[in-house]
Amino acid sequence: MPSKLVTVKVESVMLHYTGLLPGEHPNPNPDNPDKKNVLTATLLYPRSGAPTVASVLQFDLAPDVPATPDLTDFFDSGLFKEEVLDETILEIEVVERDTSSVFEKALLQIFATLFSAGIGVATGGLDKILGAITALATGSITDSLKKAGDDQKQSVGKSEKIRLKVDELTEAPIRLAIGLTVPEDIERRFFGAGGVEETLRIPKGSPNGEVILSVTAITL
Repeated sequence: MPSKLVTVKVESVMLHYTGLLPGEHPNPNPDNPDKKNVLTATLLYPRSGAPTVASVLQFDLAPDVPATPDLTDFFDSGLFKEEVLDETILEIEVVERDTSSVFEKALLQIFATLFSAGIGVATGGLDKILGAITALATGSITDSLKKAGDDQKQSVGKSEKIRLKVDELTEAPIRLAIGLTVPEDIERRFFGAGGVEETLRIPKGSPNGEVILSVTAITL
């Protein structure tokens, strides 16, 4: 079976609903504690000894405005740079906004075993995880992130399972547009114009944006 080094980068991520209610705006002041969305991605059993490989990134998303990391900088846009034997399954899920510090503490708890085994953690916070070998599925990681902090959060976008076959991947980038849907009913109350209480409802299964990936592979 063929084995290749597969690189997956985020070209853009866009959500219609990010956790911001009508009238709210993204972080206007970088000096204040910022709120961000967390994107979790996993590769299912890409090779022997790696039941799941997980990456977690944070994005400051405004509704209907794509976030566009720098594709020339893997540490800005990268999700995976992994050896894949034959094929793997990619899944992506996005959690609604909360402060970065809440998510960083949750990531430390989720991946504590890996860190104790020697994975370094940057001083001053942990804003992302890249290529952590774990037994945790995407849903298990996002469930823990949703429970972090004082407020219960919800998943606001989830992909279908995307099968990546290495014999279909080359050094030339392949652009994958992956639709996201709301995996659970969302209901949020807020005060609209004139102080009138309103309710935002998004039914389970509703489209809620997309993630565009750039995927390449080289033979090992």
